Amino acid sequence: MTQWDNMKLKILSEYRGNPDSWLQQPMIKRTMHPTHASLAMKYFTYLRENAPHLLEGIKENPYAKPTITTRGFSLTTLQYLYYIHLIDTKICLTNEIKEICEIGGGYAPFPKLLENIGFDGKYSIVDFPEFHEFQSEYIKATTVGHVIPSFHTLDDDFSPMTNVFGVTNHKSLMFATFSLNEMPLLDREKVIKNLKHENFMFIFNRSFDGIDNLKWFYELRLRLEDRYIIESWKCPIHFSANIMVGSLGV
Repeated sequence: MTQWDNMKLKILSEYRGNPDSWLQQPMIKRTMHPTHASLAMKYFTYLRENAPHLLEGIKENPYAKPTITTRGFSLTTLQYLYYIHLIDTKICLTNEIKEICEIGGGYAPFPKLLENIGFDGKYSIVDFPEFHEFQSEYIKATTVGHVIPSFHTLDDDFSPMTNVFGVTNHKSLMFATFSLNEMPLLDREKVIKNLKHENFMFIFNRSFDGIDNLKWFYELRLRLEDRYIIESWKCPIHFSANIMVGSLGV
């Protein structure tokens, strides 16, 4: 049993019991919608100085009562905008990607931000089946329908689409922020089995449930370096976060 076995039951209970304010509930705030104002300000300051265009046109939707921490933004929104900036600068412009697979989608705040930058590709979430209930509701309430998600579990095939020759024929991205690093080892292997995307971005902490993530992701990098050109570094904003980005070699 992992921490998530208990947390996911509490999260689902909070969502169903508080339909108008579920983002304000304690377990959801702890795991999916944190409210650290100082960290939010660091993200906002970085974006204002390095990618101010990403802040334009963003307005927090009041659905489920998000916590606004900095200059009209929630911490979650600012984090995802920072991730978009990383994709733009380390991989390619996010709106040029044709397929994004997000491992562990939280409450699904990503699609509304993807719409704002003009993304019109395929988007999928791989998560606990219990979470698909509120993820789909959040997407319906906060987007205009340009990004239509598909939902998967770890037991599905969520590798990118291929052409008739079995070759991925478009830009694709596997994206996991503080999710792959919180899985049991066997579940992590299910994710890596489906890593056939042209690019990936993993963000992870030092340890979870007794697993040394720094060691595990270092060993993963060694496994993937025959296929991908990989870069990794410690996040300069979120000091407990480590980032690893890979793109297929030419």
